Amino acid sequence: MEEKFYFLAFDEGNKKAFLSAFFALLLLLNLPRNSIPSFTREMICSMTLYPSGWYIGWQNKTQKEDLITKGMYRPKNILPTRFQMFNDSIFVALPRFRCGVPFSLGMLDFKDFCKAEPLMYPYPSWFANRYDSDDSVHNAVDLIVDLNGILWVLDTGVINTLTSPKIVDMPRVIGYCLKTAK
Repeated sequence: MEEKFYFLAFDEGNKKAFLSAFFALLLLLNLPRNSIPSFTREMICSMTLYPSGWYIGWQNKTQKEDLITKGMYRPKNILPTRFQMFNDSIFVALPRFRCGVPFSLGMLDFKDFCKAEPLMYPYPSWFANRYDSDDSVHNAVDLIVDLNGILWVLDTGVINTLTSPKIVDMPRVIGYCLKTAK
């Protein structure tokens, strides 16, 4: 029977990552038991947000029904992919991979963080998220907030990218001042 020897080979990057994890584990093992916080399921759920296409802040009751009738609202097709926080707001990129995404750039209010399913609103407005206008956000795929309070959004200009791609505008980067929403 042949013996096999296993050893780990580390390059500089892996070695640093391994040593960092190793020392973090040693630190945790040496902490007194009562100093490590214990979280209950309720505490974790109250700190977790679940944005989805089912919880949207509509302008009125008929707006949702109209968009469903036109095929422009299908909750299962709304997939939040990117998030950025600024003060009490969370900005969300909702790419239009499939038909049925009513807006591509959304915002959640973080003031009521105990609510697991917060309402999502289009940012900066419903009008600015139509895909039939040159001035609107067509397909936000990435976003970032800079140090000056500007929300930068990467818009591909292509909607329904997974099913039947349609070019509605040129790719562009859009900037919104978060203090004025313009």
